[in-house]
Amino acid sequence: MNKWLFSWLAYIALRWISPNWSALLRLREKKYLSVKLPEVTSLQDITECEEQVEWTPDQELAPRTSLRFVNHILKLLWMDCLSYPETVWKRKKDDCDGKAILAAALLRQIGRRGLLLSVIMLPLKKSHAVCVFDDIGRTRYFSNSNLVTMLGLDIDMRSVISAVAKKNHVLAWSLVDPKTFKVLEVHRGL
Repeated sequence: MNKWLFSWLAYIALRWISPNWSALLRLREKKYLSVKLPEVTSLQDITECEEQVEWTPDQELAPRTSLRFVNHILKLLWMDCLSYPETVWKRKKDDCDGKAILAAALLRQIGRRGLLLSVIMLPLKKSHAVCVFDDIGRTRYFSNSNLVTMLGLDIDMRSVISAVAKKNHVLAWSLVDPKTFKVLEVHRGL
């Protein structure tokens, strides 16, 4: 399949499929909303909390049945679903999007607004999500448990995407408000 078609499919997934499917799956997670997130006072505290969450592919978090075919479908449906930060903290397991959601929730405690940046790339297994935020004029992001600072003046979102993508081909990217799970922007390519 060519990159143009892949980029449109990635755009559709980020704009409509992932947000709606994630909202449906979050209905199962309402029981975790009473979980208290850890109190943090610094970026170092957030990094330490992030390190307590084991990176686990979404497919491994999918429910299991005795039917192998059903398990296969559930694993596919669980890919890149956005959980509540309380769910991530309670399970202490999630992949990059779960860690980004948790980082954004903890950033709110110290007066910062984080956004979930999802970048779909070729090869698809390199696709990644980070929590990007402004830290007193510096653009920074949490990538799993790592805090990255972008160097230079006038850093824009494309610079962050390039840093996240490294040398991989960007098909599409989106920004999501992790508090409301609302998709703010979706773009094809870089």
